[in-house]
Amino acid sequence: MFRTRFLPALAAVGVLAGCTAQGPAFTDAPPPGTKALVYLYRPYNKWMSPQDAGFDANGKRVGFLDAGGYTFFHAAPGHYDIKQFWPVGVWSLQVPTMFNKDLELPIDLKAGETRYFRLAIDGGFDGAYYGGLRMQVHWVFAEVPANVARYEIAQQKFEPQNKAMPAEFRP
Repeated sequence: MFRTRFLPALAAVGVLAGCTAQGPAFTDAPPPGTKALVYLYRPYNKWMSPQDAGFDANGKRVGFLDAGGYTFFHAAPGHYDIKQFWPVGVWSLQVPTMFNKDLELPIDLKAGETRYFRLAIDGGFDGAYYGGLRMQVHWVFAEVPANVARYEIAQQKFEPQNKAMPAEFRP
């Protein structure tokens, strides 16, 4: 009786534990040298927290972030289109497209600079309905000033770079 009554609660705890980044606390990435250093981070929020957010730079995979996670990559100077996308997953299949549309950010990088980009939520209410609730959720993928970003990113957990990340993006 005890085991069967608490089994759903234990399963829910196990699922929710995988919803946020679990890596080490923030530490500075290796210096960029002749490249630019780009940080990507995603503060925790309840919207689509079990769903990874994917990131590409000029069509090449950078990696994935859980809610509350950050990563970085090094890039040669030049123009980049940084794309945030939602890979196929539990939430991306079940929620309306307003929750999970891809976002793209064109940027120009210079040698030796460090830039910070945050995926965050801006929510309110409008005429959209999901699960009987009236809501509006907008994801915002934007550059953040260094002084703000360094404070926010210090609260995130490091997520290792994706094994598929091209060698040109590695330190």
